[in-house]
Amino acid sequence: MKEIAIVILIILRQGANPMVCKGRSPPEFREKCFSYDPLADSWQEIANTHAGRLSNAGVSVHLDDPANVGLLVTGGYDGSYYTNKVFTTRDGIAVDTTYPNLPEGVMFHCQVKLDEDTVLLLGGITGANTFSARVHRLRVSVRGLTNDVTTMPKGRSGHFCGKAGSVGTADVVVVAGGRKAGPEHIRDVDILTISTMRWTTGRARMYIQYQDRPKRLFDFPVGNPLPFRWDFPATVPYGSTFVALGGFRDITTRVDLVYRYNRATDSWILLPARLSQPKAAVTAFQLFDTDFARC
Repeated sequence: MKEIAIVILIILRQGANPMVCKGRSPPEFREKCFSYDPLADSWQEIANTHAGRLSNAGVSVHLDDPANVGLLVTGGYDGSYYTNKVFTTRDGIAVDTTYPNLPEGVMFHCQVKLDEDTVLLLGGITGANTFSARVHRLRVSVRGLTNDVTTMPKGRSGHFCGKAGSVGTADVVVVAGGRKAGPEHIRDVDILTISTMRWTTGRARMYIQYQDRPKRLFDFPVGNPLPFRWDFPATVPYGSTFVALGGFRDITTRVDLVYRYNRATDSWILLPARLSQPKAAVTAFQLFDTDFARC
């Protein structure tokens, strides 16, 4: 069985420091948060009073106003049970638990930020040991939770998600990889159009005519499969799309690869950059040029 040590992170507003929280340092479930200072290239431990969790999901959101950015944390596992709790924190110490509970405890799910106030929670494995296909929507400003806004084409656990768009296309949420019931590790990719909350999978068929030639029927992949069976990578927003890095390839092999999803061509582009070593169940975050000292 793979040893998973997953942490959650917050990307604070430009010019502020990221914060990494919780996870597992076997055999303990961590309660601490750590702040990263890019100027000094150093980590500072922050006391945290909330229970340690493994494999919860976190994403940065606006708490009360655009100047007050915090971390939204959902679900997770503390070594005894799968939790359905939701909370936010701005500094890793003060915790707001006034959010509705999720309908069931869940871990190994993913979160996608649609905007600074709205977050989708997708899939995961539940306390009943089922691979969930449920999708819930959280509104931070009103502490609101809407259950089952849509259902994924298949239940997944250990998958990854990202928001993507391009000129002339609708914004979508891409859900990829992980495991489905069996459990079977998969390469499948499902695509959710945000405006309609409808899913697209499989292949699309279209008649195309070139100049004066007869029309021909072409097949186009929709939800282009991953290059390999892939679970537990980290994802980071990248312009109008996202990158996925690290994770497990074909169930047990850790990788150092970095891929960018191209919405316009529905393709996975291998980037020349590599991690310093193969890693899985890692945390990655985005830094800005202005976070670093000028030469």
